[in-house]
Amino acid sequence: MYGALWIMAKKDFLNLKVLHFLHRIVFVGLGGLIITGLGLIYLDNSYLQNYIFLAKMFFVTVLFVNAFRIGKEVSIPANRKFIDLTYSEKKHMILVGATSIISWVSVLFLATML
Repeated sequence: MYGALWIMAKKDFLNLKVLHFLHRIVFVGLGGLIITGLGLIYLDNSYLQNYIFLAKMFFVTVLFVNAFRIGKEVSIPANRKFIDLTYSEKKHMILVGATSIISWVSVLFLATML
């Protein structure tokens, strides 16, 4: 949601230290989700036949890949105003953010169904 402030022009620039800190927290959280998911499979491999579990792990994988994309572009909101980006750059930043939001909501929703 910190990035949404930048997209909505509530903040011209975002603090790079905060962005790096939040990015590390997300990676730790994703690592925890992956480790616990693998642990569940190790303890009971019937989870591999559970479509809800597999869908959740799919979205966790999407989040993990998306986090690498975000990591490559983390300095953009710290150095440039959103309004100054090209149309293509804006579209890309919104797509990355939307992918993240949709995937997190999906993971949380699917977790309630397990």
